[in-house]
Amino acid sequence: KVMDHIIKGSTKINNTIIISPPQCGKTTLLRDIVRNLSNGNEKFKFEGVKVALIDERNEIAGSYLGVSQMDVGIRTDIIETCPKDIGIMMVLRSMSPNVIVTDEIGTEKDIKALYTALNGGVGLITTVHGDSIEDIKNRKELKNLLDEELFKKVILLLSDSAYCNSKEFLTQLSNNGYYNFTSNSQGVSFLVNRSNTYEDVKKYIQTTTFISELNSSIGSTNIQTKTNNIKIIGIKNLSEGAGSTTLMQQMVKQLAFNYKVKGIELNGFDAIYFRRSDIIFCNDYTEAETKIQGLKGIDAIIIDLNEFEDKNKICTDIIYLLEPGIIRISKFIKNINKYKDKLNDMKIVLNRSALKDEEINYFEKETGLNIYYNLTNFDDKKDRLLSIDRLLIKLGFNKQQKI
Repeated sequence: KVMDHIIKGSTKINNTIIISPPQCGKTTLLRDIVRNLSNGNEKFKFEGVKVALIDERNEIAGSYLGVSQMDVGIRTDIIETCPKDIGIMMVLRSMSPNVIVTDEIGTEKDIKALYTALNGGVGLITTVHGDSIEDIKNRKELKNLLDEELFKKVILLLSDSAYCNSKEFLTQLSNNGYYNFTSNSQGVSFLVNRSNTYEDVKKYIQTTTFISELNSSIGSTNIQTKTNNIKIIGIKNLSEGAGSTTLMQQMVKQLAFNYKVKGIELNGFDAIYFRRSDIIFCNDYTEAETKIQGLKGIDAIIIDLNEFEDKNKICTDIIYLLEPGIIRISKFIKNINKYKDKLNDMKIVLNRSALKDEEINYFEKETGLNIYYNLTNFDDKKDRLLSIDRLLIKLGFNKQQKI
């Protein structure tokens, strides 16, 4: 049941961290995950990938004389009795794994090695000792891993203690945006097919200022009344791979000079490579709504919407990115009927454009599109770009006139 949340497509995974106190089954679960990733899984149409298992205490594979005594899969390379930070660097340099799996992380060296793996585009599955998410956040060396949402999935294995079943503990889970919790296999089966929403878990939540605000917004068709002091800009690709994530992080980076700003990426993890603590990640639109309600002291939010529509109109503006290459324009024109009712109102931005400003009128006549802004290719490693500031000013961020 857990694999349904970890697997993403036929060869990709969601980076996952398993949090658990001792003797709750995290090592057994980790071993089963490794085997499924390595062998593949027909039920989920997962082909199987190369897995590097860093088994420092030799608890997962149980190797003896270099031979695994446990079934960890046919595509798994095992590094046993080796410090995790050294093992991770070894496999990155010599084994080209698709996924790195390691047991209990905790030291600063472990964390640095994980960042290196993430920057290399390798999937990660790991575990950590802890009684709760708050427990992990209280440990300095691990706090950033959760705050920066480097792991797409968090699996929390808990004992059947009175505290773990208390309203106080369930409130902590829910307030942190973790709605999918259960104590039995039937509950797991249910959650695989239908994730919980706020409505499902609010009975567990104690009254707080934040929850009162959130509760008043649930069921509303427009939560903008709660965010009317925040300018929220959505970004959506019209043509495939038009650059919404890169533009989102660049806008966040430049707005940070004059505003308190957050970036949000929906149903994706591409922005992790920019290593920005002011960008957060949400699985879906509903989770983004919840997190926006909890943000305090923020002037602006930039959302990479990906495939989601702004159904509850939380965005004050949405810009639609179109990369003006011949092939991509042709594909967009073929599917233009899906936008025909709102095409005239859409703020279309040509991204990575080679067109000169004086050529835009001709482009509009040829395509029948109204172009809001023409943005040339830009270097996202630079802190400040005039072309991005001009777009932000056009969107109403007038403080960007200050250099």
